[in-house]
Amino acid sequence: MRYYIVVEGAPGEPKIYPHWIQYTNSKLVQLSNLNDNRGDAYYLVSGYGYPNYLKIIENAIQDVNNINNFNYLVVAIDSEDNTYQEKYDEVKDLVADKLESAELKIIVQYFCIETWALGNRIACRRNTQDKVLLEYKNIHDVRKADPELLPSYKEMNRAQFAFSYLKCMLHDWYPNAMYTKSNPKALLSEDYFNQIKKRFGETGHISSFRSFLDTFQ
Repeated sequence: MRYYIVVEGAPGEPKIYPHWIQYTNSKLVQLSNLNDNRGDAYYLVSGYGYPNYLKIIENAIQDVNNINNFNYLVVAIDSEDNTYQEKYDEVKDLVADKLESAELKIIVQYFCIETWALGNRIACRRNTQDKVLLEYKNIHDVRKADPELLPSYKEMNRAQFAFSYLKCMLHDWYPNAMYTKSNPKALLSEDYFNQIKKRFGETGHISSFRSFLDTFQ
């Protein structure tokens, strides 16, 4: 199988996805050149956020049609303040019938990739003494409750709250486990990924994570 992948964010997802794809399907290799004809591979580009990703998706459609050597066009996107279905339909309508032979796969990160990362129960210490993290857990304890039900909080929308929550949680768990959009190193290990996968499998929480697994397994 060959995948042409457009991820919405930059620079986080372009660093995270190659690791997580490898843990999901070790047969897939990342291509640096569109004209590389190896099988079981993927080519990944960043959409650099809204509205720039709209043009990147259009370019990807042209690439896939012109090269005619990809089985799937994958679009991975945050839902932000939209529902899962609204964002799914937005991408589906954008691509519509423009693909000539490849199949469209849509990964909706509901509501952002940090929401999935909050699914690691081990990384959220049960008996934290961090005042900010205690405040966040009193609002919504992601160790027990589905991270996809995280509300907005104070001046933060839910995606911003998820980002702030994750940074605080990781720093409390391990002081060197810093997380930023440009440096998502804390999320790159196979152990971290497996904890997210385990949370989904055991509880059904972070249900949008299924779209990632189903795409690459």
